[in-house]
Amino acid sequence: MKLSPQEFADKHLGKYKLSNGNIITEYCPFCNGGQHNDKWTFGVSLDNGAYNCFRGKCGAKGSFYDLHKHFNENYEFDDDKYNQSNYRHHKPKKKTYKKPKVDTNEVNDKIKKYLKKRCFSVETINKCDIKEKDGNVVYEYYKNKELVLVKYKTPDDKKKIWCEKGGKPVLWMMDKCSYDKPLIITEGEYDAMAVVESGFDNVVSVPFGAKDYDWIDHCWSFLEKFKKIIIWSDNDEAGKEMKEEIIPRLGKWRCYTVKSKYKDANIHLYKDGKESVRKAVENADEVPIDRVINLADVKQLDLSKIEASKSFLGQLNKLLGGYMMGYISIWTGANASGKSTYLNLEMLESIQQGYGAGVYSGELREDLFQYWINLQAAGPEHFRSKMHSIKEEMVPYVKKDVRNKITNWYNKKLFYYDIQDTSKPEKILEAFENLYRRYGIKQFFIDNLMTIEYGGSKSEYYHRQSGFVTKCKNFASRLNVHVHIVAHPKKPKKGERITKEDIAGLYEITNKADNVLVMHRIDDDNKKEFPESIQVKLKEAKAKADDNKPVNINAIDILKSRIYGWQKVTIPLGFEPNTKRFYHFENEQKKFKSYGWEDDNNLE
Repeated sequence: MKLSPQEFADKHLGKYKLSNGNIITEYCPFCNGGQHNDKWTFGVSLDNGAYNCFRGKCGAKGSFYDLHKHFNENYEFDDDKYNQSNYRHHKPKKKTYKKPKVDTNEVNDKIKKYLKKRCFSVETINKCDIKEKDGNVVYEYYKNKELVLVKYKTPDDKKKIWCEKGGKPVLWMMDKCSYDKPLIITEGEYDAMAVVESGFDNVVSVPFGAKDYDWIDHCWSFLEKFKKIIIWSDNDEAGKEMKEEIIPRLGKWRCYTVKSKYKDANIHLYKDGKESVRKAVENADEVPIDRVINLADVKQLDLSKIEASKSFLGQLNKLLGGYMMGYISIWTGANASGKSTYLNLEMLESIQQGYGAGVYSGELREDLFQYWINLQAAGPEHFRSKMHSIKEEMVPYVKKDVRNKITNWYNKKLFYYDIQDTSKPEKILEAFENLYRRYGIKQFFIDNLMTIEYGGSKSEYYHRQSGFVTKCKNFASRLNVHVHIVAHPKKPKKGERITKEDIAGLYEITNKADNVLVMHRIDDDNKKEFPESIQVKLKEAKAKADDNKPVNINAIDILKSRIYGWQKVTIPLGFEPNTKRFYHFENEQKKFKSYGWEDDNNLE
């Protein structure tokens, strides 16, 4: 199938406009407008389909063939011009204008009567210099006291409109305005008259409604002198498009918009009167500046009332204030340090508190993941052991009746992302959002960053990974949830303690995180890196242990706590190996913690 450049745009490129031989799309399909959502930066030549994005940080360009490849579109072209990548920006031909020469008259009684029906007084008619010719209403457009455009309307509800040929499109009544007052721009002459009727005198109308914007260029030296511009466009789709087009060009910093329940200013005047029109103008809303918040409008933060899920570890609750909704935590640690095992316990605690858990586990199959978490939910009092036929030693398991109670407890509260399908970052967050909206899940666990398919070249890998962490942070903030992310460290030197700088990837990952925590496995090789109290705990554990088994203890380092400022705080942990439960060394009874599945159950 052969598609012309415009047919291709209709199929693939979304909203666009035609300008000077080019297709200009609302968003670039390569950068999507970047972090500031820049619009109208991507052009495709109508002649040969060559494309170019004018955003400096994107700069995507290529031939029509390249564009087909990007969208996996088949292509069959005989003409070599479609293989050219020289996007040509066609400059518009300079238009020529001629001054209108028209003899007009003062308005007659018929026109006065018609304009009175539209709620315009004789005083307003005179202020606006309304004229008459051949029984029609005449609007004379001046620029620098020179007549440049003449426009006609019939004095009836048919609203037939036409102009003298060759006129220059400028703002009606611009010569009557002073630069020391706000400028009010309306979409039509009657709307401008309605605002004048209501007591304002710095009012203009665009010449040809909401679809033509040549007046901006022709009036720029006039427009740029105003510190404040109030826009009252029609309350319809065309009026909305007009605001979207002219506000960025006039400057958001000085633009305000009028809200009205009526289609336009003239109808507003007719329905609600002059005082209502006046209030609508005076109460015009500032156009928001993207990503800027007036700090005085922000609701006072009360740290004691921030929604948070408690950690199963009391010491972390004291130091972090729990896992606050709207924030993210980065977890790291060497291989086999216990990161995943520890986070499973945080999932169980989240379920216990009613927040649920959504899990992406890139290294564990769902059945092994379930086996581990069922053991942890069961705890030391409810697991059993049986002989493994190949290992020839006892291995732990959970009896069927207990297992059923556990799975019934976390049914529709604990969800595992199926890695057999895809591990693309956007799909993971899409699944998480659906879990939030359908089941109210509010804690999510990504284990780990290294297993996600980011796409792109090898050189882009860490930038895309960092970008995914940013998306997770935005996701957490937007939905008021908490996201835990496991990030592997670079291979540490033997005996050295892991720090923030050791996390694989860009420093931006930890900079973006609200909490950064490291899981350590402490043994004879690295014990000297830790406080003496922990070394003593290791020695005590070795004294109690079987001589044939290696001994280690674990610890969590808090490397960053954005809210409370804690850093380099270490929490020592004990470990119950059969049911994979961590607990604080000072409170060994915590390994016997019970969960909701035990409530009102009579277990043997």
